[in-house]
Amino acid sequence: MPVYEVVRLNTGAEVPVLGLGTWRSPPGAVEKAVEVALKNGYKHIDTATAYGNEAEVGKGIKASGVPRESFFLTTKLNNPDHKRVREALDYSLKQLDTPYLDLWLMHWPAPMTDDGKADKSVNWLDTWKEMEKVYKENPDKVKAIGVSNVSVEFLAPLLKEATVIPAVNQIERHPSCLQDDILAEAAKHGIAITAYSPLGSEGSPLHENPIVKRIADKHGVTPANILVSLQANTPNVIVLAKSVTPERIIANKKLVDLTDEEIAELKTIEQTHHFRVCPPEWTGWGDIGFPDCKNYGRCHRERENGMNRPGKAESEAWAGRMVMAFNPKILDASIRDVVAFLSNEQKADVLLCALQHLPPGPGHRMLIENAAQSCLQIPSTHREKTIQTHLLRAKARFAAGLPGAAYQDVQAILQIDPHHEEAQSLMPQASMHTLNRASESSTRPQQLQGHPRFSAEIWREIASYLPRCDLRSCLFVPNALSTIAGQFLFRKLHLQFGTSGFIAEVAEGESFEEVDDWHARRNADILTFILSDPAHALAVRDLIISAPSSSEDSQLTPFNIGILGHAIAKLSNLRSAHCEMPGGVMTKCLEMLEKTRPTLHTLGLSCSYGSPNRFPKFARLVRFSYEGPVEEGLYAFLDGQKQMLSGVSIQETRDNWTMPSPSLLSTTNLTCLGLYNCQMDAELLSHIITNGTHLKVLRLKCSIIKDAPLAPVFKAETSRLPNLHEFIFEVPHTVPQAQHFEPELFPAISHFLRQHKTLSLLRLVVPIDHARRYGYNAALWGVLPTLDRLRNLSIPLPKDLSPALSSWLIPRSVTALELTNLPDLSDEFATSLWPGLPPNLKYLYLSEDPTPALVQSLATIIPSLRVLGSPVQYQSILRTASGIQVKPWVDRMAKYYGDEWLKDLGCEDARMWDIDAPTTW
Repeated sequence: MPVYEVVRLNTGAEVPVLGLGTWRSPPGAVEKAVEVALKNGYKHIDTATAYGNEAEVGKGIKASGVPRESFFLTTKLNNPDHKRVREALDYSLKQLDTPYLDLWLMHWPAPMTDDGKADKSVNWLDTWKEMEKVYKENPDKVKAIGVSNVSVEFLAPLLKEATVIPAVNQIERHPSCLQDDILAEAAKHGIAITAYSPLGSEGSPLHENPIVKRIADKHGVTPANILVSLQANTPNVIVLAKSVTPERIIANKKLVDLTDEEIAELKTIEQTHHFRVCPPEWTGWGDIGFPDCKNYGRCHRERENGMNRPGKAESEAWAGRMVMAFNPKILDASIRDVVAFLSNEQKADVLLCALQHLPPGPGHRMLIENAAQSCLQIPSTHREKTIQTHLLRAKARFAAGLPGAAYQDVQAILQIDPHHEEAQSLMPQASMHTLNRASESSTRPQQLQGHPRFSAEIWREIASYLPRCDLRSCLFVPNALSTIAGQFLFRKLHLQFGTSGFIAEVAEGESFEEVDDWHARRNADILTFILSDPAHALAVRDLIISAPSSSEDSQLTPFNIGILGHAIAKLSNLRSAHCEMPGGVMTKCLEMLEKTRPTLHTLGLSCSYGSPNRFPKFARLVRFSYEGPVEEGLYAFLDGQKQMLSGVSIQETRDNWTMPSPSLLSTTNLTCLGLYNCQMDAELLSHIITNGTHLKVLRLKCSIIKDAPLAPVFKAETSRLPNLHEFIFEVPHTVPQAQHFEPELFPAISHFLRQHKTLSLLRLVVPIDHARRYGYNAALWGVLPTLDRLRNLSIPLPKDLSPALSSWLIPRSVTALELTNLPDLSDEFATSLWPGLPPNLKYLYLSEDPTPALVQSLATIIPSLRVLGSPVQYQSILRTASGIQVKPWVDRMAKYYGDEWLKDLGCEDARMWDIDAPTTW
C-alpha cells in the first residue's frame, strides 16, 4: 500500500501526513528540534499547552526562518482550561508567537482543576460548544478545531450536539494499541485521525519485536521507520514522530510502502502484546469509554509470554473470576505476598516494570525517586537495569523542572554505556566524538568510564570562581563538573513557602497556587538532598526561609518546621540564615537555629507580622539585620551581642523608633550600620560618626528631632570616616507636622561628602515638596564631580538645576544610576538629559514610567544599558541578532532574585532600593 503524503480535513485543508511531535521532549531541546525539523522539510508541528513547551516551539519556528504559512501547526486546550477557553487560546498564540493555529484540539474530554484533580462541575461537551463559538468568532485565529483521546463511546454524544464536526481526533496508535474501532467510526463522519506515540512507549519492546525487526531488515530501514510507516500507510491517518536528536528527526522522514501482508502481520502484535503508553485513568475520569481500559482498572499489557487470547467460553469464565477477585485491597495484598518470596534483584525487576506503567503526573515523582534509589542500592543489579533506573528517574526529574538533577542520571548512563542513544538525546551537549575516543583509547582507561581528565579537586577550584548563572550552565555538562556545580549552587539555598500568594503577583498565564505548589515540590527536593546526601548538606553556607503572612497564621506547618529542624541539624557549615515570616513561627525557627547552629555568623530577620517572643544568643554572631516592630526584647538582644557585632541593620516597620541610648551599639566595632525610620538627634549622630572609625557602610533613614540639628555634626572637622565606601541618607517622604525642618542640613552633607571622595555608593532621598526646607538644591550636585570613584548613585533632581547640565555633573565612573523626583519624561526633557549620562551606564532607574518608545530610544542611546527600572516594573535590555528586546521582570522574582539577576546581567554595582527585599550586607 503506498504511503499517503497528505490527509484532507473536513474543512478542506490538507495536513501533511508526517508531523513532529513534542510530547515528553526534554526541556531545552524542543527549540532546536523544531528548527531542525522545519529546515529539513517537515511541514507539520504538534505541541500542547500541557507539554509546557509552546514557547520553545515558537522560538524554534522563528529560528528556522520558514514562513508561517508553509507548515501546519497544532496545539491543544489543557485540561484545567476547560472553564477558560478563550483565555487559553490567547495564551497559546502568545506562547507560540503566531497569529493563528491551523488546528486546535481539546486535549482530553476530561476537565480538571488547577491542582490536577477531576473537575466534575464541568461537562466537556459544554467546553466543545465554547470551542465552537470561539472558532466561529475568530476565523483569523483558528482554522480548524478537533478533539484528542476521544473514544467511540464519547464520540457519539459529541456528534449529537456538535454544530461543528471535529476535524481531527488525535489518539494513541501503534501496533500494540491500534484502536481500529475509532478509525472506522471517524471515517463515517469525515474525521481524520492523528496517531501519537507510533513507536510505543519510550524504550518500547516494539523496537525489539521480531515482526517489526524482520520487516525493517527487509526494507533496509530501522524499526522506527516501519512503525511510523504503518500509520502513513493507513488511510485517513496522520502520524507524529517524536525525537529531539537531529539525526533521528531526519531519519524518521523516511517512509516506506508496506504490503497488505506486512500491515496485517504488524497488526497481529496487539493480539499477544497489548499496552497503552498513556492510560486515561490519570485524569480522574476513569476509562473515558476505551474498551481495553474497562474492568481491568489499567490499560496495560493484557497477556504475557506470547499467549493467544482465550476463546469465548474461556474469556467468560476468566472474566467472571476477575470480577470476583478484583478488589483493590485484595490485589494489593496479593502483590505484597507474592513479592515477599522474591530475591532483591527480582523485586527490583517488578518495581521497574511497575514504574514504566505509572501514569504521567507531577504527584508521582517522589514515588519514582524512592523506587529508583532503592533499586540502585542493590549491589548486584545488572547494568541494563541500572541504566533503566537512571533513565526513568531522569525523565521524572525533567518533567518536574529539575534539569540539573536529571542530567546527573543521564551522565551516569553515559558512563556505563557511552553509546546509549536515548541518553545522548537527553544530553545534547554530550559529544559522540569524545565518547568514541574515550571508549577506543587504551592508553587512557579512565576515559572509558567517562571520568574527566582533571581531578575533582581541580574542577572544584575552577568552579569556585564561577558565578551562579555559569554554575547552572555547568549542570548540563557530562562531567564531574556538573556534580561539583550542583554542590556549589547548594551554598546558597532559598526555600519559599507561600510567597506568591503573599505577594499576589505572578507571571502571566500562571496562578499563585501553581507557583507556590512548584516551590513546595522544590523545597521537598532540596530537603531530601540535604537529609540523604551529606555532600550537599555540607555545601550549604547561606539559608533563606521565606514564609511571609499578613497574619499570625503561618505558611509553615508543624510538619514543615519539623523537617526543617532535621535538615538544619545537618548543615554543619551553615554560616548565614535569614527568616522572613510572622513573629510566632519565627520564634520556633530561631530556637532551632540556637539549638543546632549556635556558631551562626550572620542572622537576618524580616517579620511580616508581629515580632519574635524572644531572641536567642549566638556566641559568634557578627552581622545582624532586623525588619519589624522594634520592642524591648530587641534592645536586650543587641546589648548582649554588641561586643561581637560588626554589622547591624534595624528597620522599624510600624512607625519611627528611638534608640534608648547611643551606647546600645558598640560603634567602635561596627563596619556596617543601617538605621531605618529612626528618630535621629545630634547626640546619636555624633556618637556614630565620632566612634565609627571602622565604618564602611552607613545607611540612615531618619526623622529629625526639633532642637537637635544634625548640620553641625556633619560640618565638624572631626566628622571623618576614613573607611567609608557607602553612604545613604534618607528623609522620609511622610513628614509629620511636628517634625523639625533644617535648612542647613544638605549644605552640611555637601561638606561631609567633600571629606569622603572615595565613596563608591551614594544615595540621597528627600521629599521634593520640602527640599528647600532641608536646604536641598543644585549646590549639592556641585560635589558630585569630585567623587571620581563613585559607582552607584541615587539622587533626586532638584528643581533649580537644568536637566542638560545635571547629567554632565554625574561622575563618569557611575555604572548604576537612579534619578528620582523627575518632573516628567517628555521628549524635550529626555532629549536634554540623555546626552550627558555616563558612557558605561549599565543600570538606570527613573522615577517616572518610560513609554515603550523611550525604552527603545534609551537602549539605542546607551549601548551599555542592561537594566531599566521604574516604579511600575524592571526590564532587561537584551541585544540579539534580531535587534533590541525588552523583557519585563515579575515583582516576586525581582524581590527574591533581583540581586542575583543584576549580577548575571553585569550590574553588580546596582541596588533595587524600591523593592522590599531581605536586608543584606
